[in-house]
Amino acid sequence: MSESPPWLSSVEASGLPAKARRLAELSRAGLPVPRGLVLSPSAAALDDPTVASAVAELLRHGPVVVRSALAGEDEAEGSAAGLARSRLGCEEVSAVRQALAELATQRDDPWLVAYRQHGGAGSPDRAIVQQEVPRRALLVVAVPPEGGAEIEVHAASGEALAEGRSPDYAGLLRHWNDPAREPVEALVDRTVAILPPAEHGHDLELVVAEDGEVWLVQARPLAAPLHPGWAEFREALARDDRRPDLHGTLTLDAEHNPAPLSPAHAWLCRWLAEQRPLQAPLRVLAGFLYE
Repeated sequence: MSESPPWLSSVEASGLPAKARRLAELSRAGLPVPRGLVLSPSAAALDDPTVASAVAELLRHGPVVVRSALAGEDEAEGSAAGLARSRLGCEEVSAVRQALAELATQRDDPWLVAYRQHGGAGSPDRAIVQQEVPRRALLVVAVPPEGGAEIEVHAASGEALAEGRSPDYAGLLRHWNDPAREPVEALVDRTVAILPPAEHGHDLELVVAEDGEVWLVQARPLAAPLHPGWAEFREALARDDRRPDLHGTLTLDAEHNPAPLSPAHAWLCRWLAEQRPLQAPLRVLAGFLYE
């Protein structure tokens, strides 16, 4: 029997998988992480009266989400992307028990087994039972080391990321025209200041609640550069004496010209832009065509 419930804000974080460990550390640091518990991914976890009572306490404040926290997930060397399960909208202890039982079966998932054969395991798997925030929007924020946070906004409910839905907005956070932008920027800055440095930056998930409050629900290091080749592109651009003054936002013509233009094509686009700057707002930068 547990002496006290394993709340995110007080549980010993050092032996936890990365997802649970970071949420525990960020909650303890005072960031707005939804209240939750770290449990064994098994229905038997609720056989402990202390744990069952804590889950019931969460449910008195509304539905909970039951989330996997896999060993090897959300690490700098690998993300285990798409391998972890979760269950939204659990309103009864029985639903939480069923969700935990489902998580117990995922250790036999062939994709997860194959992933772990390549070194994707470490500390034991855990489950997070966490207060579900009634949301207006789910935000995915990527913060590269050089700054300039980028955001995807999903206004629909449900598992928008797992289902591969297109975002309602994608672009620089500072260009997001929404009342929540400033509190989101503030929370991103606070979170990144607490997290240890990451070579490629950080990937955060935030929720904007129906009442406008912003909550942090995920924090992990980016396992690869956000924009591979960006440094080389900037160097090539700096060598281009014909580069135009850059103002506003340029859009890569990825649909028609995803690769660099030929010298002849690049010359033609520059000539058209010079002849008809309003009708042909074209820009050739380091060989790529933008509009």
